[in-house]
Amino acid sequence: MNGDFDVTVEKLVQHHRPALKDVEQKWAHRLDYATSGVLCVGLTKEGTSKAARCFEDKTAKKVYLAVVEGIVDWSKVRTRTRAEVDAIDAKGSKKRKKGGGGVQYKNASSFFQERQGVLKRRVAEGCNLSEEEAILLETPWKIIKRAKVEVESIPSSLVQERSICEALAEEARVKAVEAAAAEMSKIEDTSEGLGIWRWADGEEAIGEKVILDYPVAEITGDFKMQCGNAQNPGRASRTVASILGVGRYQG
Repeated sequence: MNGDFDVTVEKLVQHHRPALKDVEQKWAHRLDYATSGVLCVGLTKEGTSKAARCFEDKTAKKVYLAVVEGIVDWSKVRTRTRAEVDAIDAKGSKKRKKGGGGVQYKNASSFFQERQGVLKRRVAEGCNLSEEEAILLETPWKIIKRAKVEVESIPSSLVQERSICEALAEEARVKAVEAAAAEMSKIEDTSEGLGIWRWADGEEAIGEKVILDYPVAEITGDFKMQCGNAQNPGRASRTVASILGVGRYQG
């Protein structure tokens, strides 16, 4: 942003706006490391404070102007009423509260708890447990997952049990990813599947606005972003795009 570096935001602003050379620049917000976009620079303490509050309260809005290739086929873009969208958002909110958002699968601790559940039922039925089974029943997963063979106080059977649970969890993860990828491949070529739609008032679309309701994910080691997929789900994102005009460029 500023400081003793060859290139900073402060120096770029002074370069393009020489009149601001002696004006102290203030920062109303910051961009993430792997993010590019509009940056709001404050010139007064009062203005910067108000802008910062807008970002904090999530009331700030950004508008980007882009030239894109292609023509929107309105017949293939479905419409949604506000009631439909509210219902979708409510369902998504509940899913996120339950830990959703990405590919869901049973983890190692869940398999371990199932194993303990079997042992508990055997005890309830009056069955006797072996010494190793009794230790397994009494040992919490947080101890199991840190278990090492060289630790004398932890039997090797617990280490083996952890390996089994982790292997089962990895198998479940692979199956879940494959299933999600297969499901994604069925819908990613359709407008509805990609979350592309228009606002509708009854049966009539409201204006030439397209809503892109699709998760956005970072690309590791790059500043670019991509649409989320089964392997890299990303975060929920909603973008409203307005078509300002249609024309030709160089034929």
